Amino acid sequence: MKNNDLRSYFSKYWIIPSKADAEFFAAMDQILDAYQEPYESKRSVWCMAEKSFQLDKIKDPSIDKISTNAIETVTIYSFVQPHTGEILYFVAQHDVAIEWAEKIKELVDRVCTEADKIVLVMENSDLHSKGSLYKAFPPKEARRIAQKFEIRYTPNQGSWLNLAEISLSLMSKECINKEIKDLEQVNEAISAWIRSYNESPETVIERLCNELTLIKERELSLI
Repeated sequence: MKNNDLRSYFSKYWIIPSKADAEFFAAMDQILDAYQEPYESKRSVWCMAEKSFQLDKIKDPSIDKISTNAIETVTIYSFVQPHTGEILYFVAQHDVAIEWAEKIKELVDRVCTEADKIVLVMENSDLHSKGSLYKAFPPKEARRIAQKFEIRYTPNQGSWLNLAEISLSLMSKECINKEIKDLEQVNEAISAWIRSYNESPETVIERLCNELTLIKERELSLI
């Protein structure tokens, strides 16, 4: 994010909807509170978002036409640690609910090994819920993972509150293009982008919270 003009992002995209209600502001406050919590390994804050991406159509040279079997859709999961700016990603191709559950398990068991609780900012979806953990794992294992999480959902028309959504937008613009034809190329492109970014990650949390607090106060004064 450090190479992008975040000020234009604020003015163009980070705007409270004109019909925002009390529920919107309540959800917004919960997310801002999570971002403003002191960084600590025992209580880790992460943002999660996903984006489906259709790989470019591949021509079958033997018959000189598009091979429909070669058309694939992959799902890119982005996880952002707002206090450090670190970005993790996973690419998957199958059942969305199961894949999400598997990525959440990895976050618990391989990334946040010291955390007693993980605060997770994400959109409200039937496919992204603790119920998906019970679909993917035996009840005892699902419960173990579920108890680690405190989920804070972005409000309707408020996906821009989720830093993982922003990372996916930048990733899509800067490293994914229509010439990418297979899963290997997807992973290579994203890995290179992530490595470059994570060499010196920068957090936008303080700036984001200050901007949104000013916007919220202005909007509330008009109600």
